[in-house]
Amino acid sequence: MDYALRAPSSGYYAIVAAGLLLSLAVVASTMPLLSRMTGPAAARDE
Repeated sequence: MDYALRAPSSGYYAIVAAGLLLSLAVVASTMPLLSRMTGPAAARDE
């Protein structure tokens, strides 16, 4: 195998970091909604 292994460029790491931050922001933005939907005030007692 005559392939030279090279580390990815800094642009790759920037894109991966931006994607990770974006996904964490989406998850964090859904937390208040999830808290309202599953909180004690939303529990039904039928």
